Amino acid sequence: MIGVEQHAPQRSRRLLFVSRHYASDFSIKVGGIFQRMRMLLDGAARSTEALDILFFVDQYMIDRMPASVAKASLLQHWGIEATVHLAPRSTKRHGRFTQTALSLIDFREQEDFFRFTGPDQKDALRARVMPDTDLVIAHRLYIGALAHSAGLDVPVVLDLDDIEHRNLARQLRRPPHSLSRRVRFLELPSLKRGEVRTVLASSRTMVCSEDDHRYLATLGARNTTVIPNAIRIPTAAPEKSRDDESPMLFFIGAYGYPPNLDAGEYLINVIFPLVRERLPDARLLMAGEAIDKLPSLSRKPDGVEFSGFVPDLAEVYRRATVVCCPILAGGGTRIKLLEAAAAAKPMVSTTIGAEGLEFVDGVEILLRDTPDSFADACVALLRDRRRAQALGDAAFAKVSLLYDRKQIVEKVDGLFRSHASRRR
Repeated sequence: MIGVEQHAPQRSRRLLFVSRHYASDFSIKVGGIFQRMRMLLDGAARSTEALDILFFVDQYMIDRMPASVAKASLLQHWGIEATVHLAPRSTKRHGRFTQTALSLIDFREQEDFFRFTGPDQKDALRARVMPDTDLVIAHRLYIGALAHSAGLDVPVVLDLDDIEHRNLARQLRRPPHSLSRRVRFLELPSLKRGEVRTVLASSRTMVCSEDDHRYLATLGARNTTVIPNAIRIPTAAPEKSRDDESPMLFFIGAYGYPPNLDAGEYLINVIFPLVRERLPDARLLMAGEAIDKLPSLSRKPDGVEFSGFVPDLAEVYRRATVVCCPILAGGGTRIKLLEAAAAAKPMVSTTIGAEGLEFVDGVEILLRDTPDSFADACVALLRDRRRAQALGDAAFAKVSLLYDRKQIVEKVDGLFRSHASRRR
């Protein structure tokens, strides 16, 4: 029997990546959103002959910083060669009552979306779709909504790293319970309907976990592919913490993101005092972008060190004894846990903090959802370095198997080539 030779799809002639997440200096953008965007751009650069990127930004940034600066920064810091375009976000909105009424009917009128779905934004997107553009990649729901309302005749692949209606519902259930937040609950049905419609209208939608894939399937959206968040796995074995070092808990996050801010305050003010009652010499290291947004920073609590943005993660992970992830809201999957696992660090997380990741409770991570149980788990690992190391080693083995960035980029490359070929 003669076999049939299989050929991978050809590279696309031109690919357009569209996002609202912009930086003039990409060297400092290390948060989860930007790490995923970089991974997708790596896959896009491999799958196309020419890569265009369109960022929607505030007008003052266009006036102050030409697109050539972002192009140079992408090439220097991320190794991405692309033609970069900037377009303004919308500033027009209706009066408060009208805006609220419209947002209950059409999710594109809601606070997080109307800046990207106006007539000028549609025109800017259409202008960037060239005759040889084979595929548009819409980075997150904001741009997916724009791409489909613009009526493009090009296949659109949507990256839905967060399921936005579920993410918003979780955040609104957290304090403070103001009147304006209660009103936003009324927007959820419109957001849910619009999100499902946008997924269904896409050629393919990328989600970051099997949990998200199954959840969207229950809503009738089955055109999803799991593209997990991933990181570079170190080639050398991670450096071990020394037994003579002080017991150190560690949390990292971008505090401009409300779930990280909420988790940081919860760790500092609720969990860490319980740890100190049991282990008085324990310390807590808080790191991450926009750390000045943490209210606790001004109080300087005993035993808490605030590091802010950290250029060398290897150094802070070397200092950490136990990595904490007390996330109480949000969506997607936490890259901070993948980073901790790649450093072979023991992890304690809430269930929602580890949602969507394949770490097994008691084997590669400890999952605890009450302050006392979370603190007890931290103390147990701080006291028992052998158990902590076994947990960290198991986590390293799992992240190496399932979340190696090189393998995921190859999957992204294949997905983009497959859908770009459909226009031809």
